[in-house]
Amino acid sequence: NAYERLKREGVEFQTVTAGKYKRTLTPFKKVEQEDLDKDKERLEEVLAMFRDFVSQNRPQLNLDQVATGEVWYGQAALEH
Repeated sequence: NAYERLKREGVEFQTVTAGKYKRTLTPFKKVEQEDLDKDKERLEEVLAMFRDFVSQNRPQLNLDQVATGEVWYGQAALEH
């Protein structure tokens, strides 16, 4: 992350946001465990929404097989 390099060079970067968790992970601030935990929580929520949407709209799919977080392109996407 750029934070450590900028700090060594004496460069201070400031961001104005609204809300404690508006900018949890950015290259311009030190990463705290709380930031990582919050972003993981957000990602888990997105995965849950994705799984719900897919299960409602494509009930024939095996979610455990396709909702893995992997990304497929082109022909590979059609095969999965």
